Amino acid sequence: MKSLSLLLTALMTLTLSCRSHSQLSGLERQMEETLENGIQQGNPGISMLVKINGRVIRRQAGLASMKQQEKVTKDDVFRVASITKWLTMFVVCDLVDNKELAWTNTLTQILPSEITSSIPYSEQITIRHQ
Repeated sequence: MKSLSLLLTALMTLTLSCRSHSQLSGLERQMEETLENGIQQGNPGISMLVKINGRVIRRQAGLASMKQQEKVTKDDVFRVASITKWLTMFVVCDLVDNKELAWTNTLTQILPSEITSSIPYSEQITIRHQ
């Protein structure tokens, strides 16, 4: 549960922090501090990715496998159970609050056509879709 709590805290902090390109160096420091704090709190391994203005920032720390003593890499997959829906909801609500998305946006307005072309009714499905 400690890992889940740290993951959520890190993602919420980074989501709220990534607003402009000028904040990148501060964001990178914040990512490093979050990783360091997470490892100090006993989390075996952590991986983060932030994409802002087309730039991808990846950071990892700790171990992907404690048994084999393998370090976390950018390609490691972490199981996060059922929190992805909650996390997606948090990020979407934040984007709506900041007027970067609207509840009435359709999938075709926010996702690339490579994705929406395979989703039936994507031009009718909205963020608020019921």
